[in-house]
Amino acid sequence: MLSNDLVYELFDYLDSYNIYMIFSQLNTRYTCLIKSLRMTIDMNYITRTMFHHYLYLIIPNTLSQITTLKLYNNKTVKQIELFFEIFNDLSLFTHIKSLYLNAVKEKELTKIVLQLPKLPLLTNLSVVLSKSDRYRGSNIVNFNIIFSQQIASLKHISIVLNNKRFYLNEMNEYVSSIETVTINPLHYDDMINLFRYIPHVKRLTVNLINVGSSASDSDSSISIDESDTVSADDSWSKKDESSSSDYEAMPLIHLPVSMSNLIYFKLNAKHTEFNQITSVFNQMPKLKYLSLQSENEDFLDGFRLERCLSTSLIELKHFELLVLSNYDNIVDSDENNEDEEYEVTLTMNVDKILKSFKTDYWRRHDWNFVCDYSGLNEYFDLQLYTMPYLSNTYHLVLGDPDQVMMIRSTAKIGIKDDIAYKNVDCLDLYLESPHTYNRIYQHEQQLDRRYLSVTTLKLQTMDDELKKWRLPFMLSAIENSIVASNLKCVCLETELNTSFLLKLLEKAPNVKVLKILNDTTDILCNRQLCAIINQQIKQLSFSSTVYLRYNQIKTFCSLLVNIEYLRIKFEKTNDLQKSLTRFMERMTALRFLKIYKFESDRYDKKLISFFNQCEQQYILDNEHKYSLSVWIK
Repeated sequence: MLSNDLVYELFDYLDSYNIYMIFSQLNTRYTCLIKSLRMTIDMNYITRTMFHHYLYLIIPNTLSQITTLKLYNNKTVKQIELFFEIFNDLSLFTHIKSLYLNAVKEKELTKIVLQLPKLPLLTNLSVVLSKSDRYRGSNIVNFNIIFSQQIASLKHISIVLNNKRFYLNEMNEYVSSIETVTINPLHYDDMINLFRYIPHVKRLTVNLINVGSSASDSDSSISIDESDTVSADDSWSKKDESSSSDYEAMPLIHLPVSMSNLIYFKLNAKHTEFNQITSVFNQMPKLKYLSLQSENEDFLDGFRLERCLSTSLIELKHFELLVLSNYDNIVDSDENNEDEEYEVTLTMNVDKILKSFKTDYWRRHDWNFVCDYSGLNEYFDLQLYTMPYLSNTYHLVLGDPDQVMMIRSTAKIGIKDDIAYKNVDCLDLYLESPHTYNRIYQHEQQLDRRYLSVTTLKLQTMDDELKKWRLPFMLSAIENSIVASNLKCVCLETELNTSFLLKLLEKAPNVKVLKILNDTTDILCNRQLCAIINQQIKQLSFSSTVYLRYNQIKTFCSLLVNIEYLRIKFEKTNDLQKSLTRFMERMTALRFLKIYKFESDRYDKKLISFFNQCEQQYILDNEHKYSLSVWIK
């Protein structure tokens, strides 16, 4: 007989669902052991049968044991709504410490937030608002209860707003317990306002809306001090390292509260002005870790950035930077003549950029920078970054001899791919047709870089010749850039040759998610491709611009019967009900279906009517304007 300690060790390898369903009815001993467990209820990617077991069997018998609850509306339908219809009083969950609400709708969240004060031990709250929420209201979500003292135990908050705007009313009481805050995306003014209510926060992560507000438009509580100045007028490329004292006057922004406890700040500033970003550093005297991402070229000036960091953040120990800059050198020459264009030269001086980051300040801290840049004619792209690369997505163009990537660094030693790009899990690869073989191989040899942690590949090309041309080059470019066996998701963002897709999936046997723009006819005509998709792909998404024809349903269902999650559009036909009946009967593994609408009242009513007739068999969500979601089993 296994000891209790060994049984608990065994339980560590199982989720709560399997622990309860397998062991709860074995005997009295195992029943007692289960009652002493702390339970994590994670409803991601579950079937309807599992959901039913959770609602009516597992959760009612483990209410006081649940410490973590994770609910998801994506890949299921109305999961959060159905859960709170049954468990409408959160005070029943006496030991919940962590609550995760993924793809929650605004009206659902409004009701749930009112009950959060009933969770006396709640320390972690994660909220991701639905992208497809039809309910708009004022498009502003009020988070007052979360950022008030009504939830005294709360210490860690993560909020993804998607198409909503963050809002806080005036509150007299400051929150004293919150230590970690992550909000994405956020308006600049809303970030400044948020600072008032989290004066004791230690870790802050913010992703700003792309266009920041100007100082003159900001909150009235923000004051302007003309005496403390940093120039933003002169071009960084014209400055010399000796001219740091010659900056022209530009007002700094002073915050209404000091962030004196903040030690970690991660900020994606987008195009927000240099002064608006660096001004907040003055109120963060104890900051030790700064991670900064920007698309504003002012941050390419190492002299200016050094002056700000060395005076405002004297305790800074760790600094990360990623600056993305690109230009389109083709500009309309005459507003009255839209067809006439001329070329302008906006190529930056890379030597001056790197020189500004080679001062004693940067070397003393051992903060080294890499500069990737490309573009000889129409476009110029540049990335300046510390290592490891900050973003989880890297954009790469291969094949175009005019877009050959050049790599420069301030480091004295070489760049190690496994360290420098360990954060990159998504490679956005743009393939263009090279003009000659020699340029191809020069390019590959020159790049000599691999992104070893990539699990998602986004692939596109606008070159029609490449779609028919030289599959070996395309596959070689991918294999030389990533470890194909690590791939889990492939997104084809342009229509590509099915033979190429077949070869790619053969080299990437662990891909489970596939998103394609090809017509269903192209896919079904390649039986080898269908066989490998049916064997390894669990989630398959077609574009909303193509549809499954009535006469293809039998073939589709026989060749791709193992798909579990599917996004597709059906042909607009008078026999729609017959098509859907045949399809649903034959796709026996299907768990979740998203059907794109035609936005035609007659067709969409037929579509919805079919599933409503089977309401006991399916759970529907028709709130999205462009699609119908069906939770099948």
